[in-house]
Amino acid sequence: MRAILEVSTDYGYDVAIYEEDLEGITASELWKLRISRPVLKRCFAEGVMLMQGKTENDRVRPCAYPISGGKQWVVHLVQYPGRSDPLTSFWNEKGSNATPSDSDDCNIS
Repeated sequence: MRAILEVSTDYGYDVAIYEEDLEGITASELWKLRISRPVLKRCFAEGVMLMQGKTENDRVRPCAYPISGGKQWVVHLVQYPGRSDPLTSFWNEKGSNATPSDSDDCNIS
């Protein structure tokens, strides 16, 4: 499994950062995330430790988010739906460029 950390943002969505992308994050991107490089590296290392012994079947990933008004960051494992999730199974089967009309399961009479 590739090492990953999801970072919570002020914009209402999380940003996934992979280990191989960690060093390439710019100062501007860090500013947008409201996190310093040393804190991001610490959170990433904490996420890697939390993921030890986990497999894809555990359906968890590390997520970092700020507390105390952004003065501290914490990392927790969050659970996500598996591949059998009906909301995502269509896109997994048909590919990201598919449209709902491409589905064999969506025939409306």
